[in-house]
Amino acid sequence: MWVSSCGEEHLHGQRCLPIIILDNISFYIFLDKFSKYAKLGTAIELHCPPERYNLTVWKVNFNNGQHCHLSFKRENNTIARNCSKDFIDWVSIPEEDSAVQIKSFQMSREGIYRCFIATAKGTLNHEYEVSLSVSPQVSLTHANGTAVCKAAAGKPAAGISWNPPGDSQNVTEILPNDTKTVISTYNMKNVNEDKLTCIISHPTGGKSLILTLS
Repeated sequence: MWVSSCGEEHLHGQRCLPIIILDNISFYIFLDKFSKYAKLGTAIELHCPPERYNLTVWKVNFNNGQHCHLSFKRENNTIARNCSKDFIDWVSIPEEDSAVQIKSFQMSREGIYRCFIATAKGTLNHEYEVSLSVSPQVSLTHANGTAVCKAAAGKPAAGISWNPPGDSQNVTEILPNDTKTVISTYNMKNVNEDKLTCIISHPTGGKSLILTLS
C-alpha cells in the first residue's frame, strides 16, 4: 500500500489530491471549485464533470448546519436520497446526466454543493459555493463638492467605479441579513468634464448613474 502523487500531466488547471493506492493501481481525486449566485425563487443547475461514471453522489452542506445527499449507482440503477424532490432533483435521468437542478432557490439553500463521480480515471469532484444574489438599491447625490454613489443592501457587494476616474473612496457596510451596502465618495473639485458617471457592477446586472455638472 502506498500513496500516489499527481504529475503535471494530470493537473490541467485542477487541484489534484492523492489518495491511498492498493495493488499498484493509481487513482486520483480531481477537484474543481466554483462560485454561483442565484436570484430568489429562480432555478439553478449544477453539473458534475462530463465523464462516464459508475457512481454519482451529490452532498449538500447548508450554511445553517443541515445537510442532505442524492446518489445514483449504475451497477443496479439505484437511487438513494434524503434530499427532498421539491428542493433538488436530477435534470434528466441519472443514467445519462449527473446534473441536478435546485428548483426554487431560497436563502436557506445557501451552502456547499459537492458532486463526486467514480470513473475509470478515479474520483472527480466539482464543488459549488451557491449563494443568494440580491440586487442593490442604487442612488447618486452630491453636495459641497462631493458626489456620493450608493449601492445598498446587495448580495454580493456591488462594485463601484467612476468616469472620469478621480479622487474617490469606497466603504462597505455589512448588514444583519448578510447583504452589503457600498458607499463611494468622489471629490468633484478638480473635475473638468460636463458629466460625472457612477458605474455599478453586480451579478444581477450593471447600472450607470449620470450626474450633470453644468
